[in-house]
Amino acid sequence: MDQDVVVFKGSTKDIAKFKKLVGEVDVAVSELLVKAVVLEVQTTRTTGSAVDLVASILKGSQFSMTTNGVNDSPTLIKREIRTDIVAGDGDLVLLGGLDEERESGGSTGLSFLPAFFRSSSDESSKTEIVLMIQAERI
Repeated sequence: MDQDVVVFKGSTKDIAKFKKLVGEVDVAVSELLVKAVVLEVQTTRTTGSAVDLVASILKGSQFSMTTNGVNDSPTLIKREIRTDIVAGDGDLVLLGGLDEERESGGSTGLSFLPAFFRSSSDESSKTEIVLMIQAERI
């Protein structure tokens, strides 16, 4: 048998005060069920010059730019949000605004040659993160 037992000895008045105090302190702890979903949406647009296209066809293979400097290594991108929320039981909360936009571009080739002999590329990407949270009291 797993029970908590308290023995209190005192006057009738003290026992009444003790019972009142125990009733205020000995309250069952509420449980909270929190459901959370993180959604990340990324859109990317890449353009290149005709020289890049011809070079890739002649090589006979699709190529991709390494953006972090080392092949097959993970890149940690950290974004942080802090907020205080007051919500009712079962309310759904959406947190957004963790957006990131990147643009990059470049050109390669000999500068004394006409522009159509040089290759150029542009890339832009946008990432949006939305956090959905729902809390229910059990």
